[in-house]
Amino acid sequence: MTDRLRAGLADLAETATPVDLRERVYRGARRIARRNRTLGAMTGVALVAGSVAGYTMLWPPAGVGPQPGATTGLTPDPTVDPRNATFTVPAYPGVWADACPAGERAFVNGLADVGPGAKLMIAEDVLRGDLDGAPGDELVLRVQCDTEGPSELNLLAVRVGPDGAVTALGWVNVDADGELLVLDRAEPVEIREGSVRVVVIKRYDDWARDKQVRRYAYRDGHMVQIDGPTSFPPVPTDPAAVDLRTMTLFVNTSWWMDPSATSYSGYVKLVDGTATGHLEKIVNDTTAGFVPATVTVLDTALVSAGDHQAPVAVFEVAPADGPARVVVTAYHPWEGHVAQEPWNVYVAAPGETIESITPGPDQLAIVTSSGGHTFRYNPDPAGPRWVEVEASEERLTDGP
Repeated sequence: MTDRLRAGLADLAETATPVDLRERVYRGARRIARRNRTLGAMTGVALVAGSVAGYTMLWPPAGVGPQPGATTGLTPDPTVDPRNATFTVPAYPGVWADACPAGERAFVNGLADVGPGAKLMIAEDVLRGDLDGAPGDELVLRVQCDTEGPSELNLLAVRVGPDGAVTALGWVNVDADGELLVLDRAEPVEIREGSVRVVVIKRYDDWARDKQVRRYAYRDGHMVQIDGPTSFPPVPTDPAAVDLRTMTLFVNTSWWMDPSATSYSGYVKLVDGTATGHLEKIVNDTTAGFVPATVTVLDTALVSAGDHQAPVAVFEVAPADGPARVVVTAYHPWEGHVAQEPWNVYVAAPGETIESITPGPDQLAIVTSSGGHTFRYNPDPAGPRWVEVEASEERLTDGP
């Protein structure tokens, strides 16, 4: 359960009238929806590093399970610590170039003052490996521009010379024009075969999403992309033409109706209705690791929802370390772009199956192995997208 969800539920506990209850749940639901639009791009500060069969890899924090042949706790050379060094850092990519411009920065315990209200921060662990084909290893650091609207942690490649001087080689997860690429926080960063492998979701300045593997190396004085896609597909404009079986989507098994349940979330790239990759595991409001999972589309539909149509998918989310759960998710438009905002209409209990989904005008009927449910679309922008209608009561449902 997230801090925002916890706060929302605390609000509910304080209410005494049905009117207040509905209003507070609506506010909480919208907060959760805003959170989940950015979950796939959030990162942590501390990192986990390891080496596997001739290459090294780096993960965001929290309990990554042992990998085959892996050793954890990769330690930087104690004689050369870029977190306590002075070197020139190129301008931070994306919208943070003004807050964190290029310049010589003196880092102490991973922090360097840049200007009023802005710092650069280097996470504790580093990734070490060959990026240029020459003798000696390079380092990949995760660096944040910490300002009023802080950046995520993004990748900077550096070299340490024989004299111990640190030289920046360039930012890694950027497009050919220098625009920042959003990393998939659930997937590891790896160095192998002379390049660094990253998984990206989108350009920071665009809505088009596609989970892609790209490789970067140091060539002719620059960090450049040497393998993988070099562009993103256009953002879909027609909801009726959207094929949820063949696109990158954010999936999530959390549901406010069952906040204590372990949940999994992240971006998946579906091909012919199936995707494999890592999802973030959340236990008791804490990231407990990033685990392999398979996501399968069991059914799709198109439902009318006020002034728009929303593609709907029934997913089976099967993590490697826990039982599968079936989720019914509607993808609503956001900022004029279709299929952008996911809302979980229903999350089945472990072992419960979805027998059918039937769209109607502003409603979705779901038949499960435990019974039938009908949900109606809620046009109130302050409330949850879908409200379950029962004979004796209405139960509010929240987004993923």
